[in-house]
Amino acid sequence: MILKYLQIESFKSFKKSTTFSFERETGLHFLTGRNEVEPDLEGNGAGKSSLLDALVWVLYGKTAQGVKAANVRNWNSMKPCRVKCDFAIDGIGHAIERIWGPNSLKLDGQIVEQDVIDALINLTPEEFNYSIFASQFGQMFFDLSPTEKLTVFTDIMALEAWTERSAKASRKAKALDIEIREGQSRLSMIEGTLDALEAEVVRNQSASKGYEEEKATQLKDLRATYADWCDDYDNLVNEFEELQKQKFIRPDTKPAEDWNSDHHKAIDRLDSVEKTLIRYDVKLMHLQEEWDKFDGVTDKCPHCNQSVSSEHIEKQKDGLEEDISDIHRDQKKSKSSKAKLIKKCESLETKLEDLSTLVLQHSDKAKDHKQKIAAVKDKLSIVNHTITAQDDLIDAAEKRTNPFTKIIGEAKARKMRVTKDRIARKKDIDHLMQELEGMQFWAKGFKEIRLFLVEEALTQLEVEINNNLLQLGLRDWSIKLDVERETATGGVAKGFHVTVQSPYNPKPVPWAVWSGGESQRLRLAGTMGLSDLILARKGIECNIEIYDEPTAHLSQSGIEDLLDSLYHRAIDRQKQIWLVDHRSLDFGSFASTTTIVKDKEGSHIV
Repeated sequence: MILKYLQIESFKSFKKSTTFSFERETGLHFLTGRNEVEPDLEGNGAGKSSLLDALVWVLYGKTAQGVKAANVRNWNSMKPCRVKCDFAIDGIGHAIERIWGPNSLKLDGQIVEQDVIDALINLTPEEFNYSIFASQFGQMFFDLSPTEKLTVFTDIMALEAWTERSAKASRKAKALDIEIREGQSRLSMIEGTLDALEAEVVRNQSASKGYEEEKATQLKDLRATYADWCDDYDNLVNEFEELQKQKFIRPDTKPAEDWNSDHHKAIDRLDSVEKTLIRYDVKLMHLQEEWDKFDGVTDKCPHCNQSVSSEHIEKQKDGLEEDISDIHRDQKKSKSSKAKLIKKCESLETKLEDLSTLVLQHSDKAKDHKQKIAAVKDKLSIVNHTITAQDDLIDAAEKRTNPFTKIIGEAKARKMRVTKDRIARKKDIDHLMQELEGMQFWAKGFKEIRLFLVEEALTQLEVEINNNLLQLGLRDWSIKLDVERETATGGVAKGFHVTVQSPYNPKPVPWAVWSGGESQRLRLAGTMGLSDLILARKGIECNIEIYDEPTAHLSQSGIEDLLDSLYHRAIDRQKQIWLVDHRSLDFGSFASTTTIVKDKEGSHIV
């Protein structure tokens, strides 16, 4: 970073617009002051530190003492507090302008946020103060406590990042370990599920086998029953066909008509004969009565009571006897005819009865045959329906799905999914184990890197500080740096510890035991060494270094050594080193002397 110009207006003691140029030759430059408002203060309060605070404020928004906002504005000016810095980085020119009241921050004319400036400069405010601007109001590095020095050193070297990385890796390792344990727990559950599924598959396969055996037995029984019914059906068909073949000839009833006619005629004739016989019986009774009337009568007619001769009576009696005889003859004939007619009727009735019996027998046989056919048909229908139903049962049994097949398939599918999940989980756990191994490695590795960087940086800083000790006139002096120190009780004190080996002490002692000129030179050596370390680590080349009031507590010879050391430092590093002091210093090798004068109009450069 090459600083060029600093423009100041209404900033602290600078009321009017003032431009300070850094485009000067390399070498040691002297910045002093003259306070005309308060002459007794000589160079103090003239505005030297205000000029340099303006540089820090424009870059970071606060001074080296942390002052910002309204506190940096000139008390007697109504204009906005404004500071502009022109500089170049890697040959590219830039300009930062910061204004307060109203507030604005611009980089190359564009409004930006502070983080853009920080990224461009690549130095934190603390790093800037320890590497480029050693303010009189800030503590030098050696003045800090061991813990504070360690904090500054850690921040400057970005060592905390390695600690954070290690802690982050440890946290990640712990999280991974928990995740692995949880994964292993889930994996155990998955394996338990797989065992349960395998047992379920085996159990259902056994049940499936039993189901198939039961189904086979059922089908065998159903088919046997079906075959029996089919045999019954065939037997019934044969029986039906046999019944169909049977023929029953109905008796011929045509003669019955003649027989009935003859029978009716015979009955009629028999009735006529019987009637004739009755008439004969009546006639015989009358004739017998007549004969009886004449029987025993000799001379008197029984009808008219007239006297008749015996001959007449005999004649009458003979005539009656003759009539009776004729009737007996006719009666005999009629009885003979009756007997024949009765016999004929009986014969005809027998024929008719026999024929009726034959017809009835035929009817009974026909009816029985018909009933047998109907019964066989009913049986055939029943058997046919039974066969159909049995066939349906067989078909249903054959089509009956083994429920365990689906259960086994689903269990196997779940087992396959769980197996894939187990493989994935195991793969995840293996990956997590590898990641855990890596995190554990880096949790330790980042610490080792930090330790290496600390040791390397400490070695480099020791070299830089010891080189500056020699230039500051402390020959045969050396600094020893350590971030851990053994205490008198054998413990370990953490912190940035500085010990000094001098020609006057047999072993290293803490630098704080030194006072006066030696301690100031040690401070300056530490500040210069830290500046060199910071800029080297950041890869930054700056054209200036500023030391504000570094001569405090130094003797004249100490001041001369300091000036000579700073001069050679500036020449060796080809940069401007600004020595800011309220005193007038007599040194013939100053490249330039700039005086800040403070009068009633405020501070300005002469």
